[in-house]
Amino acid sequence: MVSRYLIIGGTGLVGKALITHLLGRGDHIAIGTRAPFRSTLKDERVLRLPLDKSEWEKAAKEKPFDGVVNLAGQSIFSGRWTNETKNAILQSRISTTNMLVNWMETATVPPKVLVNASAVGYYGPSDNDVFTEDSTPGFKDFLAEVSGAWEEAALRANDFGVRVVLARLGIVLSREGGALPRLVLPYRMRVGGTIGSGKQWVSWVHIDDVVKLLTFMLDHQELKGAVNVTAPAPVTMRELGKAVAAQLGTHSSLPVPAFAIKAVLGEAGNLILTGQKVVPAKATAEEFEFEYRTIEDALENLLAK
Repeated sequence: MVSRYLIIGGTGLVGKALITHLLGRGDHIAIGTRAPFRSTLKDERVLRLPLDKSEWEKAAKEKPFDGVVNLAGQSIFSGRWTNETKNAILQSRISTTNMLVNWMETATVPPKVLVNASAVGYYGPSDNDVFTEDSTPGFKDFLAEVSGAWEEAALRANDFGVRVVLARLGIVLSREGGALPRLVLPYRMRVGGTIGSGKQWVSWVHIDDVVKLLTFMLDHQELKGAVNVTAPAPVTMRELGKAVAAQLGTHSSLPVPAFAIKAVLGEAGNLILTGQKVVPAKATAEEFEFEYRTIEDALENLLAK
């Protein structure tokens, strides 16, 4: 059966990959974005909409949306986190999510499901703990506060009969963008080395598994609440560096000390100097099949010439 989905933030790395996948299986898509006409997708099954709930309501009256995927938000990889940048990161998520939920409250036919992006940063940084969806946040840094507020805004949709799934994304690995090209470049130049202590955890996930798991959330009505979107085998930063070097046939050389990262990025340096060990307990319990379970398998696919 053909489904119709509204994808908010559909022009980003994850959004584009998800839309391509959903179109491939025959679904129809509406893309909600601040720049609705910049998409390169040319398909009669794709409708481009501004970030305007009146436009969403109008489109839904013609044919209701079966579900919504909310990926909107200013990138956290925006250089140094000034107070202005941090506020933009937070408000770009909260304002769009509030607009979505307010629309669902008054919609003639609300969508059945809202898959709302979040991040494993929800759990706060830790070198020792293992986090599942049942874990509570430990130390609350900026990313934990943003993720918590974002999820709280999305969960209001439960009050209107909408199934809410909170997709807590790990570090998404893709050759098209995101963290991987930045990480790989120093190793290609043969100057790559351990970043910071190397002990910080990297809860990564291959872009193909992100798309599969988001689709799984849309399709499985029993799935709700938080779902960790991470591979089953997180690695430390040191292990990740060694795996990249092995795949490229190079080696780890000059370490990058924490003070150097802090000098360049300030508080934003915590993105790579801290982490958390997160496992996909709920996806595993639902017998979701990851295509890339180990970092070696993922890098072999993503970095193969």
